[in-house]
Amino acid sequence: MEEGERELIACLADRPVCAETTRSLLREMVRSAVQKMMEDLEAPVASTLDTERLPAIEAELREIKLALRQRDWSTAPAVAAPCVAGFEIQAQDLSQPAIARQLLLTRLRLLELEAEVEETCDDPLHLGRDLLAQHDLLPRRDALRPPMRLSEAVEKAADAAPASVEVKIRTVGVLALDHFGDIAMTTLTYGRVEEFLEFLWWMPKHWGKSHGKNRFNQEGRDLRPSEERILADERDAAIIEAVLADDSLSRPDKRRRLVDDLTPRLTDGYLIVQRDMFQRIVAAALGNRRVGRDLDDDERIVPSHKQLKDAIAKWHKNAKTSCGLPRRVSRPKRRRSWSIEHIAKLLLSPIYRGASSEKQRGRRARGRKRVIVRDALYWVPLIMITMGVRPEEILQLPLTAVVRRNGVYCIEVADTYSLLKNEQSRRSIPIPQLLLDLGFLQWVRFQIRQKKIWAFPEIPEDKSHDKKSQIFGGRLRNIFRTLKIECPHEDVYAMRRTLASKLLHAGVDTGVRQRILGHLEGTTVDRHYSDDGLLELKDMLDRVDYGIKVGREKGVGFPLITGCSALLLPTAAVDIELQDDAQIAGVRVADSDTGEILFEARLDGANLQAKSSLTDAPSRSAQECATQLVDLEMAYDLALPASEEAMRAFQHLLIFADEDQKNVTAKVRRPVISDPFAAVERQEEGLSGDLAPDAPSVRPQAARLPEEVGTSVGQTVLCVFPLRGAQRGDGQPRPGLVVGEKVLSGKKYLDIAQGVSTDAKQPRRYDLLLQTAEDLNASRLKTATCFDMRKRILVHAEDESRVQRILGTLPKDARLRMNEALLAAGDVAPVPASEVRAGRKETVVEIHHPKRLRQPEVY
Repeated sequence: MEEGERELIACLADRPVCAETTRSLLREMVRSAVQKMMEDLEAPVASTLDTERLPAIEAELREIKLALRQRDWSTAPAVAAPCVAGFEIQAQDLSQPAIARQLLLTRLRLLELEAEVEETCDDPLHLGRDLLAQHDLLPRRDALRPPMRLSEAVEKAADAAPASVEVKIRTVGVLALDHFGDIAMTTLTYGRVEEFLEFLWWMPKHWGKSHGKNRFNQEGRDLRPSEERILADERDAAIIEAVLADDSLSRPDKRRRLVDDLTPRLTDGYLIVQRDMFQRIVAAALGNRRVGRDLDDDERIVPSHKQLKDAIAKWHKNAKTSCGLPRRVSRPKRRRSWSIEHIAKLLLSPIYRGASSEKQRGRRARGRKRVIVRDALYWVPLIMITMGVRPEEILQLPLTAVVRRNGVYCIEVADTYSLLKNEQSRRSIPIPQLLLDLGFLQWVRFQIRQKKIWAFPEIPEDKSHDKKSQIFGGRLRNIFRTLKIECPHEDVYAMRRTLASKLLHAGVDTGVRQRILGHLEGTTVDRHYSDDGLLELKDMLDRVDYGIKVGREKGVGFPLITGCSALLLPTAAVDIELQDDAQIAGVRVADSDTGEILFEARLDGANLQAKSSLTDAPSRSAQECATQLVDLEMAYDLALPASEEAMRAFQHLLIFADEDQKNVTAKVRRPVISDPFAAVERQEEGLSGDLAPDAPSVRPQAARLPEEVGTSVGQTVLCVFPLRGAQRGDGQPRPGLVVGEKVLSGKKYLDIAQGVSTDAKQPRRYDLLLQTAEDLNASRLKTATCFDMRKRILVHAEDESRVQRILGTLPKDARLRMNEALLAAGDVAPVPASEVRAGRKETVVEIHHPKRLRQPEVY
C-alpha cells in the first residue's frame, strides 16, 4: 500500500463523513450551476454581455487544475461555500482528500460546461446531460427548480392524504421542523433521518399537552417538542439517581419503581407509524424513486421497516443503566375486558343512581338533593358495553341516526354523520333492550322536540385532533378515579372488548361479532343482518347480561338502574415486594375501603431488604400464602399492581395453593356464579345439596326483587354497609345476616349483622362463624365468613340500594349458634343506616353475672 493511500484512509477514519451527504452536496452544486447557466443564457443580451467572463473561467480552471496536481485541498471549502448551507457538514470536513477531490473535479467540469455554453450559446441541458445524469438529475427544466423546503413538503403530503392520515402527517411535520428546521429536502440523508427517528423515540408520550391552557388560562405557554424532551430527560435523570441510591429496594423493585415513575415515551409500534408518515413527506418532495420498496438499503433516505427495527433494538440496549435498569419506558396499552365488578360499580355509581350535583357526578347524593343527568357521561358507557361502538362514533351521533328499520329500533353508524375509522365501520346496530328499558328512545324523542340536532353537543371537539373522544375520555377517567375503579388495562375503549368477550361466551359467530364492532364487512353477514336479520341481531345483543335491574323510584320521572344481581365483591389492594430473582419476597392485602390489613406475610427463605415494611410480618410457606390468597381472591376483587413483572410473580405464586381447599371453594362457589337467583329457586323447590358441575342454569325472565321473595330472620343477604370514622359514605356490598326485625314509625326495618371474610381463627363469644361445607352451601357464601353481632345496622325492608340480593338461609344448627351469639352480644341498639355518622357507635349493654363464693365441700 502506498503512503498516500495510507494517509487517505487514516484521514477518513479520523473524520468520517456520510457518503450520501457528499453526493447530495455535489448534486446541489450541479443543479444550482446549470440553473444559473440557463438564466444567463435566456436573459437580455445587454445584461449578460461581459467580455471578461471567459478569461475569468479560464483562470479559475487553471487554479483548480493546479490544486489537483499539487494535492492542495485547502481551496475546496471555498468552491462548495455557495451550496453548503443546510448540510450537516463542517468546513474542515470539506478539506478531507476524499471529499475535496470530488468537489474540485465537479467544479472543473462545471467550468468547462459553462465555457462551452458561453462560446456556442447551446442549451446547457443538452451539453451537460452526462454530467446531470451522473448526479441523478434529469435533463429537464423542472429538475432544475430549487429544492422543496420541509414545510412545503409537509403541506403537499397532507393535502394528498385522507383526513385521518392528514393529522398524523402534520404531527410528524411539527416534530421534523423542530428537529431539522425548514431545510431543503435534498439535504436529507439516511443518517439524518435515522437521528430524527431516534429523536422521536425519546419523545414523551404526551408531548404537546404541557401548554397549560384551560378555560381559566387561555394564554398558557409555548414549548417546543425538543424543550419538552429536555425537561423529561432532566426529570428522569433525577428519578434514576434517587432510585439507584435507595438501598432498601431490591433490583426488581427498583425496576418496577422506574417503570412506574419514569416519563412514558412513544412506543416502538407508534414510531413505525410515524416513520411511514415521514416517508410520505419525503416522497412528496423527492418522489417515490427515493423511498420506493425496490431500493437497496444503501440507497435509501428513509430506513426500511427492517432497518428501523434493527435500530430500535440497538437503542434499547443503549437505554439502560450500567447495572441493566431501564432509563426509558414506553408503557404500551394492553387492554382487557372490564371485570363484572367494575362494570357493576360503574352502573351503580352516582352517575346512574344520583349525584350530589351536575359538576360532581362521581359523588353520591346526600340528603334530598339528587341529580341524575342523562347526557354523554350517562349514555355513552352504556351504549359502548351493550352495542360495542367506538367512542368517537357515538359522540358524533346525530339524532336523525336513530331509526326504526324493519320493526327494530337501530342506530345508523355512517360516515355522513360521524368520523369513521374505516369503510367497515358503516353499519346498523339494533338498540338492546336494556337501553330501551332505560328510556333511551323517549330521551331521543325529547331531544328532538327541543330542536336539537346532535345527541351529545355538550362534548366539544379537541382542537388539535378534531375529535370528541379526547375530551370525553379525560372526563370519564376523572370519574373512574373518584369511583376507585381506575385501572391501566381497563380504559374507555376497552368497553368494546368487554362486549366482544360477552358475545363470544354467548356463542355468537365470529363474523357477526366483527360486524357489530365494525371490524369486518363480509358479504354474507351484510346481506343477512343489514335487512331481514336485525331482529335476530338484537336478540344476540340481548344475550349479554350484566345483571342490571331497571325500575322506577319516587321522585324520578324516568326509568333508572335500581340494582345489580351480580355478586359484587369488595375491593382489596395487593402490595408485593420482589427479590432480586423477580420472585415474591412478601405480600400484603388491604381492604381498599377501610384500609384493614386482610393478609400479610413474607415467604419462607425470602430475602427482604433492610428497610422493608414486611420485616415484622409472619413467615409462611408458599403453599400457605397461596391458599389464603386464593380464599381472598374468592371474597374480594383484588387490585393487582400495574407492573407486569409483579403481576406475573403473584399469579405464579397462586399455583402452590392447596388443591383440596381449592376444590372445596370451587364447589361452594359454583351455584353463585351460575345463577345469582339459584338459592331462592332451590329454597322454594325444597332442593338441597350442591348443583351438579354440568347442570344447566335457567335464569328467570324477570329478576326477583327482595320484597317479592320476602326477607326473614336467618337469611344471608348482600348488603351495602355505611363506612365509619374518616371513611365516611358507603362501602362495597358485603355479606350480611338478618338477625331480627323492628318496626319504627310504622315502617319495617331489618336488623343486619355485618360479615367479613376470615381464616379459621377462634371466634369471639358474640361472633357467628360459618365455615363448614353445610353452612356455606345453605347460606350461599363463597368463603368462610364471620358475622359480628355487635356490628349491626337497621335497613328499611324495601331499600333495594342497601339490600341488593338474598343469598341463602342458615341451617338449623347455625340458627341455634346465632341465638347464642346474640345473647353473648348483649343489648345492642343499632341505628338506621341513613343515620350512621362518623364517631357514633351503637350502644351495647353487657350483662355480667355477679361472682358467687362457693363454700368448699367437706367430706
